[in-house]
Amino acid sequence: VSCCVADANVVTMVVRWPDGATLENDAWVRVEGILQPGVFDGASLPILSAQRVTPVAMPDQPYLYP
Repeated sequence: VSCCVADANVVTMVVRWPDGATLENDAWVRVEGILQPGVFDGASLPILSAQRVTPVAMPDQPYLYP
């Protein structure tokens, strides 16, 4: 966000984490890692290699579009 909420954008990202299968569906986590070039489904794109994954509480408004 450069100025205000109206300037915010949604960003999705592929995250690689060896323990990803241990997460429950719809779990909320904070991910810290290293952004690296990669390939996913045949497309070249940045991939976040997770170094730390921490559970967090679900936000009051968890969805962008109710």
